Amino acid sequence: MMNVAKILIVTLMFLLTVSGGYFIEQGVSAQSEQPKTAEQVFKNIQVLKGIPADQMLSTMSFIAGSLGVDCNHCHTNPFDKDEKPTKLRAREMMLMMQKINADNFKGAQVVNCSTCHQGRTQPRTTAPLAHVDFKRVLEPAATPGPLPTADEILAKYTQALGGKDKVDKLTTLVMKGTRTDIRGPNPPQTQKGEVYRKAPNKLMMVQVMPQGSMAQAYNGTIVWRGNEQRSQEVRNPQDVNGARRDAVFTRNFALKEQFSTMEVKGREWIGDKEAYVVEGTFADTALEKSLFNVKRERLYFDTKSGLLIRRALELDTPLGRLPEQTDFEDYRPVEGVMLPFTILYSRPPFTNITKFSEITVNTPLDDTKFDMPKKPAQ
Repeated sequence: MMNVAKILIVTLMFLLTVSGGYFIEQGVSAQSEQPKTAEQVFKNIQVLKGIPADQMLSTMSFIAGSLGVDCNHCHTNPFDKDEKPTKLRAREMMLMMQKINADNFKGAQVVNCSTCHQGRTQPRTTAPLAHVDFKRVLEPAATPGPLPTADEILAKYTQALGGKDKVDKLTTLVMKGTRTDIRGPNPPQTQKGEVYRKAPNKLMMVQVMPQGSMAQAYNGTIVWRGNEQRSQEVRNPQDVNGARRDAVFTRNFALKEQFSTMEVKGREWIGDKEAYVVEGTFADTALEKSLFNVKRERLYFDTKSGLLIRRALELDTPLGRLPEQTDFEDYRPVEGVMLPFTILYSRPPFTNITKFSEITVNTPLDDTKFDMPKKPAQ
């Protein structure tokens, strides 16, 4: 039988919400009212002293993403050991970065790992080739016309989904398919998964593996991880807030309610689709602010279909800003509502692609399905 610690490690990559939510950080116990620093929670912290402990893993993600690597590029198990030369070199590089910023930018975080590495283990020393989309350069440019308002874009999106009446009648979503995870340079790993959603705020994600199923759920009150044999409640405020945010049933339907203001920023191309870019500013009470001090999010709507095709934001870390992007593709009608059957999520150094083979709506789901399993009798 797996112990809880191993369950959390095995499910670490799967438990990103397929709706494009936050990566649920693990390994930080922030039960005290006074936030702890990294060196108070983790062992052998030598350079990153003083940063909040609950930002340590996002900081590690920033470093790994900047170099295009996974955790094991620098770390062994346990993580506090100094067995790899790459870990020692990383400390030297961070000290160099701190000195550059102190000497030239009054300590502001202007230069960081990504400045030179750009997703490579070795810093780029060659000027990049210009990237020109010759197809668009050589084709006659169409007169774009005036931009629609944010309200007009949102109204078109609701209509493209199937109309407000049909969207409002949705009560549950049951989604089954496969998920492929890529961690830095590691080979892709594909596993079966199931997602259960119930309005207004219940969510369960199940990872189906040869050794058994693992789940994470929010039942509207608590977050838990595990399976029928062994499970535990999650209490870390970061984890709980992330799960609460991702469990909102209408998160990708009722967009206007999530922002204090929304402003149309222009047009951009997303692959072969032109999109209107709408920037939303989160209200002070938004969970995004309490998670990683995220102030804004950009939403991209297909100018032709009106459908939402991308959500993008940036998370604050002590070393720099960490991008998070979710792309929605392969929209199909399900009981008159257009739903994406392919979702691509990326937050360095992790990327995953979820392809649903089956989505059903308004399937009866009892509330108890989302509750943490009771401990089996001894």
